[in-house]
Amino acid sequence: MLIRSLNVEKYGVCQNTVISDINDDLVVVYGPNEAGKTTCMEFIRGVFYGLANDGREKYVRGNAEDVFGGSISIESVDGQSWVVSRELATADGIPKEKLDVLIGGQLHSAATMNRELLKGVDHDIFRNVFTVGLDELQHLNTLNATEAAEFLYEMTTGMDRVSLGEVLRGVTQTRRSIFDRNHEGSEISRLELRVMQLDKQIHSDLRQLESWSQLRNELRSGKQDIERIAVESHAIQRSAN
Repeated sequence: MLIRSLNVEKYGVCQNTVISDINDDLVVVYGPNEAGKTTCMEFIRGVFYGLANDGREKYVRGNAEDVFGGSISIESVDGQSWVVSRELATADGIPKEKLDVLIGGQLHSAATMNRELLKGVDHDIFRNVFTVGLDELQHLNTLNATEAAEFLYEMTTGMDRVSLGEVLRGVTQTRRSIFDRNHEGSEISRLELRVMQLDKQIHSDLRQLESWSQLRNELRSGKQDIERIAVESHAIQRSAN
Protein backbone atom coordinates (compact mmCIF):
# COMPACT_ATOMS: atom_id res chain seq x y z
CA MET A 1 0.00 0.00 0.00
CA LEU A 2 1.02 3.62 -0.58
CA ILE A 3 0.08 6.39 1.83
CA ARG A 4 -1.04 9.37 -0.22
CA SER A 5 -2.00 11.84 2.53
CA LEU A 6 -2.34 12.29 6.29
CA ASN A 7 -5.00 14.39 7.95
CA VAL A 8 -4.30 14.69 11.69
CA GLU A 9 -7.25 16.52 13.18
CA LYS A 10 -6.02 16.27 16.78
CA TYR A 11 -3.37 13.92 18.12
CA GLY A 12 -0.60 14.82 20.54
CA VAL A 13 1.02 18.10 19.50
CA CYS A 14 -0.52 17.87 16.02
CA GLN A 15 -3.77 19.65 15.34
CA ASN A 16 -5.26 20.20 11.88
CA THR A 17 -2.01 18.93 10.42
CA VAL A 18 -2.25 17.85 6.78
CA ILE A 19 0.44 16.18 4.72
CA SER A 20 -1.02 15.84 1.23
CA ASP A 21 0.02 14.79 -2.27
CA ILE A 22 2.54 12.18 -1.16
CA ASN A 23 3.54 10.86 -4.57
CA ASP A 24 7.32 10.50 -4.38
CA ASP A 25 9.26 7.43 -3.28
CA LEU A 26 10.84 9.39 -0.43
CA VAL A 27 9.14 12.04 1.70
CA VAL A 28 11.09 13.88 4.42
CA VAL A 29 9.15 15.31 7.33
CA TYR A 30 11.44 17.63 9.30
CA GLY A 31 11.19 20.23 12.04
CA PRO A 32 12.43 21.16 15.53
CA ASN A 33 11.86 19.07 18.63
CA GLU A 34 8.20 18.63 19.59
CA ALA A 35 7.11 19.70 16.10
CA GLY A 36 5.18 16.47 15.65
CA LYS A 37 7.46 14.21 13.58
CA THR A 38 7.20 11.23 15.91
CA THR A 39 3.56 12.06 16.51
CA CYS A 40 2.85 11.62 12.80
CA MET A 41 4.47 8.18 12.87
CA GLU A 42 2.49 7.21 15.96
CA PHE A 43 -0.64 8.57 14.29
CA ILE A 44 -0.15 6.14 11.39
CA ARG A 45 0.26 3.28 13.84
CA GLY A 46 -2.72 4.51 15.81
CA VAL A 47 -5.11 4.75 12.87
CA PHE A 48 -4.41 1.15 11.93
CA TYR A 49 -4.12 -0.42 15.39
CA GLY A 50 -5.66 1.90 17.98
CA LEU A 51 -5.03 5.52 18.90
CA ALA A 52 -4.44 4.79 22.59
CA ASN A 53 -2.80 1.34 22.34
CA ASP A 54 0.82 0.29 22.91
CA GLY A 55 1.93 3.34 24.91
CA ARG A 56 0.12 5.92 22.79
CA GLU A 57 -2.10 7.06 25.66
CA LYS A 58 -0.06 10.26 25.99
CA TYR A 59 -1.24 11.41 22.56
CA VAL A 60 -4.91 11.40 23.56
CA ARG A 61 -4.71 13.35 26.80
CA GLY A 62 -6.89 16.41 27.08
CA ASN A 63 -10.31 17.59 28.11
CA ALA A 64 -13.30 15.27 28.28
CA GLU A 65 -14.89 16.96 25.27
CA ASP A 66 -11.81 16.59 23.05
CA VAL A 67 -12.04 14.29 20.03
CA PHE A 68 -8.75 12.81 18.84
CA GLY A 69 -7.91 11.21 15.54
CA GLY A 70 -7.90 11.84 11.83
CA SER A 71 -7.61 9.94 8.57
CA ILE A 72 -5.14 8.42 6.14
CA SER A 73 -5.66 8.25 2.38
CA ILE A 74 -4.11 5.16 0.84
CA GLU A 75 -3.64 3.61 -2.57
CA SER A 76 -3.69 -0.18 -2.46
CA VAL A 77 -1.59 -2.47 -4.65
CA ASP A 78 -4.53 -2.95 -7.02
CA GLY A 79 -4.98 0.82 -7.42
CA GLN A 80 -8.04 1.23 -5.21
CA SER A 81 -8.44 4.38 -3.12
CA TRP A 82 -8.84 3.78 0.60
CA VAL A 83 -9.59 6.24 3.39
CA VAL A 84 -9.07 4.91 6.89
CA SER A 85 -10.21 7.20 9.68
CA ARG A 86 -10.27 6.66 13.40
CA GLU A 87 -11.41 8.91 16.21
CA LEU A 88 -11.43 8.61 19.98
CA ALA A 89 -13.98 10.44 22.10
CA THR A 90 -15.07 10.20 25.72
CA ALA A 91 -18.69 9.37 26.46
CA ASP A 92 -19.91 9.05 30.06
CA GLY A 93 -16.30 9.04 31.22
CA ILE A 94 -15.38 6.08 28.99
CA PRO A 95 -13.08 6.62 25.97
CA LYS A 96 -14.40 4.95 22.84
CA GLU A 97 -12.81 4.61 19.40
CA LYS A 98 -14.63 4.63 16.10
CA LEU A 99 -13.05 3.21 12.94
CA ASP A 100 -14.31 3.92 9.42
CA VAL A 101 -12.88 2.16 6.37
CA LEU A 102 -13.87 3.50 2.94
CA ILE A 103 -12.93 1.86 -0.36
CA GLY A 104 -13.91 3.98 -3.34
CA GLY A 105 -16.33 5.82 -1.08
CA GLN A 106 -18.04 2.63 0.11
CA LEU A 107 -17.98 1.71 3.80
CA HIS A 108 -16.27 -1.56 4.72
CA SER A 109 -15.46 -3.41 7.92
CA ALA A 110 -12.27 -3.40 9.99
CA ALA A 111 -11.81 -7.05 9.02
CA THR A 112 -11.57 -5.98 5.37
CA MET A 113 -8.79 -3.54 6.26
CA ASN A 114 -6.90 -6.17 8.22
CA ARG A 115 -7.27 -8.74 5.46
CA GLU A 116 -6.95 -6.72 2.26
CA LEU A 117 -4.86 -3.71 3.24
CA LEU A 118 -2.66 -4.85 6.14
CA LYS A 119 -2.50 -8.44 4.84
CA GLY A 120 -2.78 -9.82 8.35
CA VAL A 121 0.32 -7.98 9.61
CA ASP A 122 -0.06 -7.43 13.34
CA HIS A 123 0.93 -4.34 15.29
CA ASP A 124 4.34 -5.58 16.43
CA ILE A 125 5.52 -6.49 12.95
CA PHE A 126 4.14 -3.23 11.55
CA ARG A 127 6.00 -1.25 14.23
CA ASN A 128 9.33 -3.06 13.93
CA VAL A 129 9.46 -3.44 10.15
CA PHE A 130 7.39 -0.68 8.53
CA THR A 131 7.45 2.19 11.06
CA VAL A 132 10.87 2.16 12.71
CA GLY A 133 11.11 5.03 15.18
CA LEU A 134 13.71 6.91 17.20
CA ASP A 135 13.68 4.38 20.02
CA GLU A 136 14.79 1.61 17.66
CA LEU A 137 17.39 3.85 15.99
CA GLN A 138 18.80 5.07 19.31
CA HIS A 139 19.06 1.48 20.51
CA LEU A 140 20.83 0.56 17.28
CA ASN A 141 23.35 3.36 17.85
CA THR A 142 24.45 1.84 21.17
CA LEU A 143 25.26 -1.59 19.71
CA ASN A 144 28.45 -2.94 18.22
CA ALA A 145 28.51 -4.37 14.69
CA THR A 146 27.55 -7.91 15.69
CA GLU A 147 24.78 -6.78 18.05
CA ALA A 148 23.50 -4.33 15.43
CA ALA A 149 23.35 -7.08 12.82
CA GLU A 150 21.39 -9.29 15.21
CA PHE A 151 19.06 -6.42 16.10
CA LEU A 152 18.31 -5.63 12.45
CA TYR A 153 17.84 -9.32 11.69
CA GLU A 154 15.35 -9.68 14.52
CA MET A 155 13.45 -6.57 13.45
CA THR A 156 12.98 -7.87 9.92
CA THR A 157 12.24 -11.52 10.72
CA GLY A 158 9.98 -11.19 13.74
CA MET A 159 6.77 -13.18 13.33
CA ASP A 160 3.81 -13.12 15.70
CA ARG A 161 5.77 -11.14 18.33
CA VAL A 162 8.64 -13.66 18.37
CA SER A 163 11.91 -13.06 16.52
CA LEU A 164 13.86 -15.91 14.96
CA GLY A 165 16.99 -14.69 16.73
CA GLU A 166 15.32 -15.04 20.10
CA VAL A 167 14.03 -18.48 19.17
CA LEU A 168 17.52 -19.60 18.08
CA ARG A 169 19.09 -18.37 21.30
CA GLY A 170 16.33 -20.04 23.29
CA VAL A 171 16.84 -23.36 21.50
CA THR A 172 20.61 -23.16 22.00
CA GLN A 173 20.21 -22.37 25.68
CA THR A 174 17.69 -25.18 26.13
CA ARG A 175 19.96 -27.64 24.31
CA ARG A 176 22.90 -26.68 26.52
CA SER A 177 20.79 -26.87 29.66
CA ILE A 178 19.70 -30.40 28.73
CA PHE A 179 22.65 -32.06 27.00
CA ASP A 180 25.86 -30.15 27.81
CA ARG A 181 27.55 -31.97 30.67
CA ASN A 182 29.87 -28.99 31.20
CA HIS A 183 26.96 -26.58 31.52
CA GLU A 184 26.15 -25.64 35.09
CA GLY A 185 22.76 -27.00 36.00
CA SER A 186 22.59 -29.23 32.93
CA GLU A 187 19.58 -31.55 32.99
CA ILE A 188 21.71 -34.48 31.83
CA SER A 189 24.29 -33.82 34.56
CA ARG A 190 21.55 -33.54 37.15
CA LEU A 191 19.94 -36.79 36.02
CA GLU A 192 23.29 -38.61 35.90
CA LEU A 193 24.01 -37.51 39.45
CA ARG A 194 20.56 -38.67 40.50
CA VAL A 195 21.13 -42.05 38.82
CA MET A 196 24.43 -42.45 40.69
CA GLN A 197 22.77 -41.58 43.97
CA LEU A 198 19.94 -44.05 43.35
CA ASP A 199 22.44 -46.74 42.29
CA LYS A 200 24.36 -46.31 45.55
CA GLN A 201 21.10 -46.43 47.49
CA ILE A 202 20.05 -49.62 45.67
CA HIS A 203 23.39 -51.30 46.45
CA SER A 204 23.11 -50.21 50.06
CA ASP A 205 19.56 -51.53 50.24
CA LEU A 206 20.68 -54.82 48.64
CA ARG A 207 23.39 -55.24 51.26
CA GLN A 208 20.87 -54.55 54.01
CA LEU A 209 18.47 -57.02 52.37
CA GLU A 210 21.17 -59.67 52.27
CA SER A 211 21.99 -59.02 55.92
CA TRP A 212 18.30 -59.20 56.84
CA SER A 213 17.90 -62.46 54.90
CA GLN A 214 20.89 -63.95 56.66
CA LEU A 215 19.60 -62.93 60.08
CA ARG A 216 16.16 -64.28 59.20
CA ASN A 217 17.69 -67.64 58.27
CA GLU A 218 19.69 -67.68 61.51
CA LEU A 219 16.52 -66.88 63.46
CA ARG A 220 14.65 -69.71 61.74
CA SER A 221 17.54 -72.06 62.44
CA GLY A 222 17.65 -70.98 66.08
CA LYS A 223 13.92 -71.62 66.48
CA GLN A 224 14.35 -75.08 64.97
CA ASP A 225 17.21 -75.83 67.41
CA ILE A 226 15.05 -74.70 70.33
CA GLU A 227 12.18 -76.93 69.20
CA ARG A 228 14.55 -79.88 68.73
CA ILE A 229 16.15 -79.42 72.16
CA ALA A 230 12.69 -79.09 73.74
CA VAL A 231 11.61 -82.41 72.18
CA GLU A 232 14.80 -84.10 73.36
CA SER A 233 14.30 -82.65 76.84
CA HIS A 234 10.77 -84.02 77.07
CA ALA A 235 12.00 -87.43 75.89
CA ILE A 236 14.73 -87.50 78.55
CA GLN A 237 12.23 -86.55 81.28
CA ARG A 238 9.89 -89.37 80.24
CA SER A 239 12.75 -91.86 80.28
CA ALA A 240 13.78 -90.72 83.78
CA ASN A 241 10.27 -91.28 85.10
